[in-house]
Amino acid sequence: HEDDGNGLVCPCCEAKESSNHRLFRHGRLSASFLLGNILPSLLEYAPDGGQPLDHPYRGRRLLTFNDSRQGTARIAAKLQQEAERNRVRGLVYHLTLQQGQAGMEDIDELKKQVADLEHAYRAAPNDTLRDLLEKAKEKLNQAGQLKPIPFDELAHALASQTRDMRYMRDYYRRYAPDVFDNEVGDLTLARMFLVREFGRRPKRANNLETMGLVATAYPALDIVAEVPQRVKEASGFDLAAWRAFLKICLDFFVRAGGSLSFPREWKSWLGMRFGQTWLVPHDQEHVGRNMRRWSNVQRGKSSSLLVRLLAYVMQVDLDSDLGKDKVDIVLRAAWDALCGIGLLRQEADGRVLPLDQLAFRLMDCGYICPVTRRFLDTTLQGVTPYLPKIASEATAKCRDYRIPLFPNAFGDESDELLRIRKAREWLAEQKQIEVLRDLGAWSTLNDRVIELAPLFKAAEHSAQQSAQRLQRYEKAFQQGDVNVLACSTTMEMGIDIGGISLVAMNNVPPHPSNYLQRAGRAGRRQEARSLAMTLCKSNPHDQSVFGNTRWAFDNRLPAPKVSLDSPVIVQRHVQAHLLSWFLQETLKGSNQEQLKLSCAAFFLVPEDSRSLSMRFSTWCRRLSAHCPDRLAKGLKHILRNTVHERTAPEAIFNMAADEMGDLAQGWKAEWENLDIDRAEITAEAGEKSPAYRAISFHIKRLEDEYLLRELANRGFLPAYGFPGHIAPFDNYTVAQFKRDQRAREEGREDNRCRFREMPSRDLAAALREYAPGSHIVLDGVVYRSAGLTLNWHIPADQEDIREVQNLKFVWRCRHCGASGS
Repeated sequence: HEDDGNGLVCPCCEAKESSNHRLFRHGRLSASFLLGNILPSLLEYAPDGGQPLDHPYRGRRLLTFNDSRQGTARIAAKLQQEAERNRVRGLVYHLTLQQGQAGMEDIDELKKQVADLEHAYRAAPNDTLRDLLEKAKEKLNQAGQLKPIPFDELAHALASQTRDMRYMRDYYRRYAPDVFDNEVGDLTLARMFLVREFGRRPKRANNLETMGLVATAYPALDIVAEVPQRVKEASGFDLAAWRAFLKICLDFFVRAGGSLSFPREWKSWLGMRFGQTWLVPHDQEHVGRNMRRWSNVQRGKSSSLLVRLLAYVMQVDLDSDLGKDKVDIVLRAAWDALCGIGLLRQEADGRVLPLDQLAFRLMDCGYICPVTRRFLDTTLQGVTPYLPKIASEATAKCRDYRIPLFPNAFGDESDELLRIRKAREWLAEQKQIEVLRDLGAWSTLNDRVIELAPLFKAAEHSAQQSAQRLQRYEKAFQQGDVNVLACSTTMEMGIDIGGISLVAMNNVPPHPSNYLQRAGRAGRRQEARSLAMTLCKSNPHDQSVFGNTRWAFDNRLPAPKVSLDSPVIVQRHVQAHLLSWFLQETLKGSNQEQLKLSCAAFFLVPEDSRSLSMRFSTWCRRLSAHCPDRLAKGLKHILRNTVHERTAPEAIFNMAADEMGDLAQGWKAEWENLDIDRAEITAEAGEKSPAYRAISFHIKRLEDEYLLRELANRGFLPAYGFPGHIAPFDNYTVAQFKRDQRAREEGREDNRCRFREMPSRDLAAALREYAPGSHIVLDGVVYRSAGLTLNWHIPADQEDIREVQNLKFVWRCRHCGASGS
């Protein structure tokens, strides 16, 4: 309910909603979440490719379509990430199960030994038999417990899964070769995956802990042999409760707050936000931005998780000095204990939890939190750590449940399909799992972990990719090395890929012809069956099609119509014809190709001569006096039935000359500014500085740019349906620079959605998509945009260069609503 109009208030715990803390959680399922479950299910029913054991997921293939370029990139990245996580979770579970079951084969023999000793002791009691019986029982009890597997041991076991790790390593090596392309690349990747899964203890998000499958353990806690006397007097905790509280401190304060030690270069590849912090004592006066004081009541942290938990369990009043002192005593003793046994290691900025102090064990029983409805492996006397500010018995006490364990690691099968079948049969037989499903604690994500869901590879096929990369993905898809190819409209026509039986559309296409083109990608050869699935979102167009599923088949497709009323389009075609004629005459006898002519050769002035652009302008003006018959005949054919049909040829020739003059002046001004910058950097930092290399590369890309693509981008040549004035997204990194040193620095001139080998958008879309803080997904990597710059004729990163700008003003009257500019 609302509290005097100031926001929502929970009627149970009286928590208040704020701008940073939302109480009401909407029960919405996004399209990306649904597709993350639908597409792997579709892939399961795709036919196997050739030589299935040599390709990920047996070479099965699926095409997906999306009208949004960023939607295509995002779904490809999400599918790849989810496929990795599901596979890693399954491997971690089965490897932990394999380690935990080690030595259990001796249980039957130990049980028989205990039974024989009990029989002998009953027949003739004596001290020797009693000691032997107690030792045998202790040995049997230890053998029956699931053994935890240390972090490093699990990382090595995960890295030894050769085929899976090779697929995933090759994927990450393209982006960070310095991190993953070495002799220990598999081990580095395995350790990073474990940090991604267990680095934080989430409250509601899915990981192996909240799913009730694998718990984090800390073997060093076994060193704690007694409860400090001050803790006994303040709380009354026994040894089991004290160890449980120390584990809760590590899980819900240390790990949940990011105080974990791992290499900094992993942060960019974890696929999640992971801010590292360092812990300092509660009484340290000054702390830095990434430092956290240890939890303490006296510092005004009465609402922190650990403080609320201790206050509820110890039944103390935090408003009283005595209650605060008791809670502080326990918290300070916990800090001393964790530092003393080495679980919190001292570094320059504070203390962190080292990775080698982590271990993992299977969960054969767990608690369901009454607040989050997720699994907990440890509680403090049955009380959840996620206590609300005002707790009751219903919101504090957890109920424990038995969690069935899969009987055999990896199902004792090497065949993926048989392993999945055995896992599903076992899941169907477990009555306890049905109980957990009814409670909402067991989902299909848990099933995929038990089944060890196969790894598949997804890739993005859109216009923001380079031609070479698109060709590489198409070839990999045809061979079965890429299983899911997420496409924009680039795959609708012009590319023939056979053998596909499944097509998924992430939204309803805008036109029936688009639907028919996409659905027609399946069943093109001799497939016995094909399927086209379309996800209808909650918008008028999609819902209309959902109500009329014959929409694409019953609507009449109108014939395309070409209009010749645009003077700009007609002039561009005329200029293309003139440029083609000029280049044929100019380059006759030379070894240069028109299609591969660079901008430097056309715009820059050679020694003792004039540039080709200047010569073109002069040549156009001279056509007014003498125009070849063939050229005049071609122009007449182009101008027939257009707005320029009756325009004087002299005017058309002069317009082409003026356009080329303005364009050449703008390009040369950009080149000269770059050259001036290079000279200044050379004088200040030298030719070996990173800034010199960076600006030299920009100049090289500007000079080596294909002339035809540059002229089309600047609106001199026909755009053929693409926007003419575009803004590039500069995502150039050090890793890409090193890769480009080993690759060709060329690009195709037909892909005008890439500007000088950078993804680009027309200005109207760029204002929205490249706004400051926006996240741009490109080939599986997320970039954060810093915004658009106004200095279009110089490099986008040169913010200190002053340039005359054509700034306009927009006005609107608040009274009458009139507006203008």
